[in-house]
Amino acid sequence: MSELEPPHLEAATEGSAPPCAGPYPASPSGGLTPGSGSDPGRRGPGSGAASSPRRPANGAEALIEALLAEGVELVFGYPGGANMPIYDALFGARDRLRHVLVRHEQGAGHAAQGYARATGRPGVCMGTSGPGATNLLTALADALMDSTPLVAITGQVAGPKLGTDAFQEADAVGMSLPATRWAWQIASPAEIPWAVRMAFAVARGAIAGPGPEHLARKPGPVLLDITRDAQSGPATALRRELTAAPSRRREAPSSTVREAPYPYPAPSRPRPRSSAPDIAREGGSPPDERDRLHPAAGGRGADGREAGRRGLVEKCNAAARLLNRAERPYLLAGQGVTISGAEAELREVAERGRIPVGLTLLGLSALPSDHPLNVGMLGMHGSYGANLLTNEADVILAVGMRFDDRVTGNLDTYARQARIIHIDVDPAEINKAVPAEVPIAADARAALSVLASRLRGPEPDREARAGWLARFREHDAIEHEAVIDAELGGTGPEIRMGEAVHALTRASRGEAIIVSDVGQHQMHAARYYRFALPRSHITSGGLGTMGFALPAAIGAKLGAPEREVVAVIGDGGFQMTLQELGTVMQERLPVKILILDNACLGMVRQWQSLFFDGRYSQVRLANPDFTRIAGAYGIPAERISERAHLAGALDRLLAADGPWLLAVAVGREDDVFPMIPAGAGIADMRLT
Repeated sequence: MSELEPPHLEAATEGSAPPCAGPYPASPSGGLTPGSGSDPGRRGPGSGAASSPRRPANGAEALIEALLAEGVELVFGYPGGANMPIYDALFGARDRLRHVLVRHEQGAGHAAQGYARATGRPGVCMGTSGPGATNLLTALADALMDSTPLVAITGQVAGPKLGTDAFQEADAVGMSLPATRWAWQIASPAEIPWAVRMAFAVARGAIAGPGPEHLARKPGPVLLDITRDAQSGPATALRRELTAAPSRRREAPSSTVREAPYPYPAPSRPRPRSSAPDIAREGGSPPDERDRLHPAAGGRGADGREAGRRGLVEKCNAAARLLNRAERPYLLAGQGVTISGAEAELREVAERGRIPVGLTLLGLSALPSDHPLNVGMLGMHGSYGANLLTNEADVILAVGMRFDDRVTGNLDTYARQARIIHIDVDPAEINKAVPAEVPIAADARAALSVLASRLRGPEPDREARAGWLARFREHDAIEHEAVIDAELGGTGPEIRMGEAVHALTRASRGEAIIVSDVGQHQMHAARYYRFALPRSHITSGGLGTMGFALPAAIGAKLGAPEREVVAVIGDGGFQMTLQELGTVMQERLPVKILILDNACLGMVRQWQSLFFDGRYSQVRLANPDFTRIAGAYGIPAERISERAHLAGALDRLLAADGPWLLAVAVGREDDVFPMIPAGAGIADMRLT
């Protein structure tokens, strides 16, 4: 039986041993141990509240104590009828748990995402039943696509009213299953300690769900839906549960766990065998083996951990043999590097092997932009050489990335000559899109640490490896001449988006956290901001959610108050969640907002121009005066349209002690290049 299986729900009388003891180990003082539910293999969830827990009188208070035990310091939410007992409990715990009142539940979800991405700890958001729960769904789906640890808590009508179409009743669990890693409806106060611990374990990626066979996976969103009677019901039986060690559990119904199929079948398309010696197999495993190498894969206990360690070493030995003998190795790094805190290990592997590094959109700040081995961004609007030369690499090491369609383009023509080493914490991602010759299902930090010690640098010919790096710089020169010089040169009549972002780099020294929305400005922010520090790029990658940036910047600033946080937003996306200016005002948050205003849905306009013969359908925006809107919320703001005013305006933006909004008028007809057309291969990347 797993120690994380759900409790028996039979009632327990006060003073008797409850049918299941709580999951939280007792501290020496008898209080909760903050963060005791965290996975010891990952970084902790934070310091949490230092004070001892109070004896909860009802389920809502038990929920607050359980959140504090997980190290939660901050929640984003919006109250309503079905979660009112929780908000009453929050009032009693206001000195121990901070609540940020947003203006829309979607804003709560995105703010929790921004907090999670800036800190590495799960973000927590709350909403009421019905529309409160449905408003959270976009953020849940976004967090699922981008592997963001998120715990959403919704209220629900009382148990006897379920299924009666009661006021604001909606099946939050049913609707959220496709958008979460795990969802559970709590119908009794007795379930709260177990459910909260399970939720945070799944959100962090410590486990994939209830049951003894689940390995750790990548982080993601979970949802707890709590009926109103479970919130207000007596919690006397929980007093021991919240301080005692775990005891017996019954197994959870398998239907409550949304689990990706494992393993994925290898893609059916054949890949040509390399003529090089099959050095990956020397002392290793067949390349088509479904690798279960993982910190938990060897089983529980010391013997299992040692078996997992041996398997990791074997796989990394095979990977090192490939890389040491490669002439044109290429390292592709994604957000998994940041999630695991493996930035130093990534840099060590790249430097030891003199391996060029291409970064995904979400992995951009994992390696400083000015590092000599950083060759740019992968993907549809990425760097010219970083994309094209993928099809010339002889060995590709992919770390913490999933070969999504925006990176690969047409899979039939993607890197068919290369031998693939794929490191990902989630076995379901390996062989899903691109077959791996050396599959390593392991935490990126653990795998890169082992691999680094086995790299000896270029064996065949150091000049050949240097020539490989020079090929990327040759492509950079082509891209500069065709695209970058015009974008940054400041010669046109209007300010360009890339020009504004590049000026922001100079003003902030590349040390800000950039939170971008979705659209042309997003690609320009990714291309032209020069990141100097890790955990500095937050955006909606997989789902592409317009309206993400402003609330996510709120969460990022609260999670990293010592960092400058700049929301880079287009005029279209800004108007989807601009009500969160009220949250900025009420919380007095020094969030900086840079609107790149082209009075247009720019990315849609670009596609209509290129692929629909210039038939512009519903892309022109009649915008309000954004400075007056900001002023109504008490936020200083200015608008500029002349290049001579750009540097000074950015200096004022960053120098402000509080929030500041700067709207920059940019050219309407500017496009984002390079570009891989939809359905095309990376070799078809266009410069104009």
